[in-house]
Amino acid sequence: MIEEKARFDWSKCVSCLCCPDICKRYNEDPAVILPKERFLMGKGFLEGIVDNFVALQKMVGKEHMGYVNFITEVTPHCDCPPYSEMPIVPEIGIVASLDPVAVDKASADLVNASAGIAGSVLGDKGGSDVLEAGSDKIRFVTGRDWMDLLKLGERVGLGSLEYDLVTLDV
Repeated sequence: MIEEKARFDWSKCVSCLCCPDICKRYNEDPAVILPKERFLMGKGFLEGIVDNFVALQKMVGKEHMGYVNFITEVTPHCDCPPYSEMPIVPEIGIVASLDPVAVDKASADLVNASAGIAGSVLGDKGGSDVLEAGSDKIRFVTGRDWMDLLKLGERVGLGSLEYDLVTLDV
């Protein structure tokens, strides 16, 4: 802290954006001020996660990995911070697969196919059209074409965008 403002080693910043979110939440005058470009999650940040995952999959072996997404409490922020906002869609369930790209594609499709929750950020900032079942809620919340990452995952051999959804009643 210098003069009550946080100073960063930008070479270590991964643009997770937790720091300004927490400051804005707990302080009227945020202690953290970031350049606007940091709020774009720098092109390459999420793509870098895909690259890291490719390395992990090669090290562990595809045959030793399975993937489970709990589509519950879907909030506009990632689950890194110790807080969250109101969910944007009702709870959907659990999706599992041996294919990480297919499980994420199915999960995103299920979120977007759901009706949005009116009191969430979708209703606050998006208006009625983004609340409708079938609207691209993920693009609205993130401001990114989320399919680009899944297509990258498919291109580098992580999995496939194609899936068959099998529903189980338990």
